[in-house]
Amino acid sequence: MTTPNEDGWVDVSRNYDYPGKVEKEHLDDSCFVCEGLTFLSNLEVFGEKEFRKRGVKYFLIIREDMKEFCEVKKNGSLTLSTELLDDWAEHAKLNPKRLAIRGFIYKDIGHQVVHVLTDDVLDLIPIMMKRQKKEPESYAEKLANLEKKWRVEDPNMTRSIRVEEFKKIMNEFDVDKTQIVIAADIQSYLSTLRTLYNGTGPITTYNRDGNLVMTAHQALFHIFQLTVYGYNWHELKKIPCNQKRFDEYFKFFGEVTKKYWDMEQGLLVTLSLVEKNIKTLKNHKIFVKKWARKVRLNPYENSKYYDEISVKYLENDCENLGIVCIKNSLRMEDVPVFGARANILYGYTEIFYPDDMVEQKMMLVDGLLTIMDFRCRQNHRKLLQSLIYQRAGKEVELEEEASEESENSSDSDDDSSIVSSDEDSVEEEEEELAGTATQQSDNDISSRNSKAAQDKNSSTTSEATESTESLEDTNSGRCSQSDQLSMNVVLPINFNLAAAVAKNQTFKISITCCGAARLIPYTAPPPKPKVIAHPVLFSDRCNQCYENIGKLKTAEEKLKNEEKKAKLYEKQAKKTEELEKEIKILQTKRKNADKHRLNAKEELDKAVKQATKNEKKAMEAYGLEEKLKVKNAKLEENKSEIEDLKKTITSQPDLAQKVIALETRLASREVVEKKLRESNKELKIQNDNLKTEVKNQTKSNELDQTQFATKYSRMQNQMAENRSLSDEIATQNSTLFEENKILKANLMSAKATSDVTLDINARLLNEKVQLHQKIKDLERQLEKCNLGLRSGSQ
Repeated sequence: MTTPNEDGWVDVSRNYDYPGKVEKEHLDDSCFVCEGLTFLSNLEVFGEKEFRKRGVKYFLIIREDMKEFCEVKKNGSLTLSTELLDDWAEHAKLNPKRLAIRGFIYKDIGHQVVHVLTDDVLDLIPIMMKRQKKEPESYAEKLANLEKKWRVEDPNMTRSIRVEEFKKIMNEFDVDKTQIVIAADIQSYLSTLRTLYNGTGPITTYNRDGNLVMTAHQALFHIFQLTVYGYNWHELKKIPCNQKRFDEYFKFFGEVTKKYWDMEQGLLVTLSLVEKNIKTLKNHKIFVKKWARKVRLNPYENSKYYDEISVKYLENDCENLGIVCIKNSLRMEDVPVFGARANILYGYTEIFYPDDMVEQKMMLVDGLLTIMDFRCRQNHRKLLQSLIYQRAGKEVELEEEASEESENSSDSDDDSSIVSSDEDSVEEEEEELAGTATQQSDNDISSRNSKAAQDKNSSTTSEATESTESLEDTNSGRCSQSDQLSMNVVLPINFNLAAAVAKNQTFKISITCCGAARLIPYTAPPPKPKVIAHPVLFSDRCNQCYENIGKLKTAEEKLKNEEKKAKLYEKQAKKTEELEKEIKILQTKRKNADKHRLNAKEELDKAVKQATKNEKKAMEAYGLEEKLKVKNAKLEENKSEIEDLKKTITSQPDLAQKVIALETRLASREVVEKKLRESNKELKIQNDNLKTEVKNQTKSNELDQTQFATKYSRMQNQMAENRSLSDEIATQNSTLFEENKILKANLMSAKATSDVTLDINARLLNEKVQLHQKIKDLERQLEKCNLGLRSGSQ
């Protein structure tokens, strides 16, 4: 059992530990274990397909509580019923112990800010009120007010609140705290590990409908990685016409992502909406016309995030990409891969955004921190914030930052390995130090070095007096960590402050892994000489340069036009080949259709003949039945006459001869009756046989009719396909005809055209005329086939 916190809540949303080194095996866990409790979700149990079929709402289950209500197999697996997984309210009825509500990481900038989805809260309140046997009238009004307050009209948005606000609301409803566990979200945990391991991808969580959602800064960082990172923006900005194209794309990027900058605190966006916005940005003409080229894929994707690469390799990489290189002030030989990735991504923010857009850069920095090691995020954020504010000419307000950190969160141990930055541009070099921000130009380096040295020495004296308590730790080979806002300066043992001040020596502040600062003697590098191989400015160019440039441009335009013409001819040749193939296919289909029609007609004739034969046999059987009826009537008349004769015989005994004659007649009639009866029996048997034959023939006729109907429907479908194909061919011919018109106009406008192009056009025209004729013939044949089918069906 987990023990509650000081406030009485069982909150384990921050009590889990990340693995020291994230490996692939950590990225695919289906459950989450924290303080002896195993948390599962119904989506993971069902699977996404079954989850969406059922239309279930997402919620968490505590595995240890389910053992009392489910069957436990020998291997430890549970057999859960669907009633426990379909509905949270039904699950609460069957499980009287406790319910789990998930708290996901909304932001992690060194300290974690945990949020809860408002949909989960609105579903949890009535469940808890029913479990505590409270009447709906006592809480209905409060619940309705919360629904109005948290209502979101956009289906792509989901609202969330902080855990502290959730606890206050549940205290207002007087909810039993012991029956609720605030658990860590599985998807949020796994996505943080994936982004750290891969260096890409946003941190997501599931909403109640099972859709992936993310925060605004995660959405912006994801869009930035896929539509800004890795392109040759530094090359585009050098040419004026490309600079205009870049400005257009920058404006379009701002319009598409504006909703994310203006989002309220706590709102989450669906992944599907973010992917749609990425598609719209990728369809911009700067990508379609390939003005912006991808020069770099995912940085260091083949290496693990905790591996190390050489600083020289990183510097060369940054120089090739034209971005800022944030170097380690200790001049270490190796840098961790996650630090190198963050360096390159931050460099692209500096290229893409102007210096005065501080808020946008900081929002991207909050998303960028997710690819860095958990213990380094807070100091990295402070460093990047100081760099951004220095470039914008503003001062960092540390007091406000400290107050926000004290309000939002819990204690955390942070490390920092990235300290100072060197930005290499085309004409200037900037060096930014952690203690002071000094921008040095090529003309007055020596004068500013002396001023910077005096400022640094004065700052070192004040910091040295404050760090006397940490000298014992430095002598033993360690450095101590102070408060988040103060900085401990570690001085070497042989450091002489008076001699350093007398020599007017400059120092560089380097921050160690645990946050302490160290003074290192620093000498500014000499200015780089400007070597001009050719006049760069337009005013320095001579007339011969302009003439050469003009000739080059005309030659390039001619080459481009010729390449375009060649491509058009190739496309037309390919289209003609495709049309010929389609015509052949249509011809084979037509032959098959004719064969099917002939077979269908033959089967129809056979069916009609069989139907006529069956009708004749039925008429014959009907005539035989009528004859039998007539003969039976005659027999009854003969019987009546015999009875009359018997009566006359009894009344007239003297007519013996007549009686004998009558007896002979009767004997003969009896013989006739026997023969008629035998004939009647034979006729009945024949009638029965005929009836069975008629039934069999009707069944066979029905089968033939159904087969004919299916074949006829197939023929109609084939005819419809033929029509659609003929329509497509007609549209393609019309497009080809229009393209030929355009090509003719271009060829007439050109002064010198080659004989080869004329021959090709003549061939194309002949082939198109032949194609038009073939298509017309096909259309006529298709109409004839349709008429034949209609007449056959009638």
